Amino acid sequence: MRKKTIRLILVLLLLSCSILAKTRVAVLGVLGQVEPIYTQFLENRITSQLVSLNRLDVLDRTHTEELLQEIALQLALSENPASVGKILDAQLGLLVTIDYLYIEPVENGYRAKAEITLKNIEISTAKILATKTLSNESIEKTESKAAFLVLENSLEEIETLLYDLFGLKSEIIKVDDNDVYILEGKETLVNKGVYTITRPYNVNGYQVEKVIGKLRYESHKDLPLGKLLQSEGAVEEKDLIGTLKAQSGRYLLYDVGFLSGLRGGLKLATMWPYQYSVGVSLLLNLSLPASSIDCFLELDRETGYPDQDWAFVLGGGFGASLLFGYHKDEAKRGFYDIGKGFVITTKLGLRLYQPNLVYEFSLEPRARFATTWTKKDGTGKNLSFDGLYLTFSYGKAN
Repeated sequence: MRKKTIRLILVLLLLSCSILAKTRVAVLGVLGQVEPIYTQFLENRITSQLVSLNRLDVLDRTHTEELLQEIALQLALSENPASVGKILDAQLGLLVTIDYLYIEPVENGYRAKAEITLKNIEISTAKILATKTLSNESIEKTESKAAFLVLENSLEEIETLLYDLFGLKSEIIKVDDNDVYILEGKETLVNKGVYTITRPYNVNGYQVEKVIGKLRYESHKDLPLGKLLQSEGAVEEKDLIGTLKAQSGRYLLYDVGFLSGLRGGLKLATMWPYQYSVGVSLLLNLSLPASSIDCFLELDRETGYPDQDWAFVLGGGFGASLLFGYHKDEAKRGFYDIGKGFVITTKLGLRLYQPNLVYEFSLEPRARFATTWTKKDGTGKNLSFDGLYLTFSYGKAN
């Protein structure tokens, strides 16, 4: 009797204790007017998927039944699954229904069609917090193969839906200098994309997230890895990955400017948002006394604040120019001329990022040197001011 009492106490402790860092979820089962072999198959696989997320403390239906039998609670799971969750101290429950599983003969075998609904239920109130519904179909040579294949296809979608169903955000699990290791969540991590880092905290019972930094997602081998770009204070474990701010990579930008003249052109750049960029520009400048076609290499450096979408940009460029000028000789007779030379540009401005777009406003002084003309005598070897441009650029990631 004493041993039985001790065993009962241990089981009750097991029921009442949950992993502090994880939400406890009870798998409440799979319902539907189908053969039990299909519901059991789906339940086992979905339970495995939940566990593999490594984000939830999962109680499967088999475990639940064993514990209930141990403490002699005669409760039918199929009749009141939410009550089971309360007894097991689960905060959430996953209830899956096979809305339909229809099999029909076709020319090459059998076609199976299925619709499955997943529900995230708050155990304490029985409130449905979120639902996801998906449908699939498949064709196989036999009825059973077609049925299992359509369920298998559905499971591939369910694996990604579970993150969103339970609101699981990508979470930082380790910080090593500037290397940030990530446990994936519902966010789709874009390779070379810049994401915000957020930290959750409570304000009068409400969950609020504050942006504390930015990282650039780089690779996905054993674990997703990001590089820390900016932060307010130290980034810690359990901080979350927020929204995609900017995509890294190649951008094609359109450029216009005015003040000392009118200019327009294109720029092909490789951009690492909030860090630096390098690109090649091809511009047409219309001004007096000389217009030009410029091609130059440009290098920019960016800096900004962790919670902002924009960054300050400071840059410079060097390249060559083909000049078209109108001159007058000593007799005041005008003539057109063609020349060549080198151009130096500098830049001070702002860049505003959206996930795959960039906008730039900048002030750009320009200078020329080693300028030579076909008809006009003399060479402009000395560096000379060529103009000041207020520019606007718009680009999109390729």
